[in-house]
Amino acid sequence: MNNNNSSENSKGSELALNGLSEHTSYPREAVPLGTYVRSVRFNRLGIVIDAYYEYTYMNEEEQKVISYTILLPPSGYTSSHDDEYVIIHESEYDTVCFLMIEPVKIKSILKNLKNGNTL
Repeated sequence: MNNNNSSENSKGSELALNGLSEHTSYPREAVPLGTYVRSVRFNRLGIVIDAYYEYTYMNEEEQKVISYTILLPPSGYTSSHDDEYVIIHESEYDTVCFLMIEPVKIKSILKNLKNGNTL
């Protein structure tokens, strides 16, 4: 496992999570921060850490499409370097949102990641 690569990934994750409270353009139609979602493309469970309008795409009703930034934790099934925390961007149409589960508190996740703990 390349430690430099994993430390760069964790720094990128930390920067992405640090900026959450400063976003004022969070789409009002988006699910709340911390909502559990499943990425259809990766078939993995994650949490929403940001959302924004994808201006390049409009649906049939000419509504802006929401794109989510999702934190995917390691699956836990392998011990390879490919199984690390990953931040992805997914269209609202490529996610399954679990709205009946209480959203995760993003600040607690950031605290755990800074301390080197797992979720």
